[in-house]
Amino acid sequence: FFLMSVAEVSEQLAGLNLKEINEEQTKQVFDKVKALKQVKDVVVLSSEGKSLHSTMDVNDAEIADISTLFTSHKYALEHAIVINGKRHEVHRYFAEEGLIYGRLGQGGNDSVGAALIRNFSNVLVLVTYGFPNLSARVIPLVRKELASF
Repeated sequence: FFLMSVAEVSEQLAGLNLKEINEEQTKQVFDKVKALKQVKDVVVLSSEGKSLHSTMDVNDAEIADISTLFTSHKYALEHAIVINGKRHEVHRYFAEEGLIYGRLGQGGNDSVGAALIRNFSNVLVLVTYGFPNLSARVIPLVRKELASF
């Protein structure tokens, strides 16, 4: 199958006219999202696949893989959002809206949701959330914080 390089994905994202944020703003994004009580963990990563700020340890290979999930719908479904060896199956893929999300588990009280959000040309935001918080509540809250940049 066809796999795009990180450079090719970055080039495609640039075509969406997303704003680039600087290092200081990246830290501010992290702090604002981390402060949301509905968010369990947050990782701010570069579009090149490097962790910039994180509330959890995620290995470099997983961060690099996560950064390529916007390659295609099929690619995201096949690869899932893998965090510390745990596979969060992708349920929704909205490339134009810069949003991929899914869940680890069957949706019960112990399941964990994960969302990868692209609001900027050079940075992606990965959040996780647990019961009773659902994607329908968490994603708009995170997006509201990101919109302030």
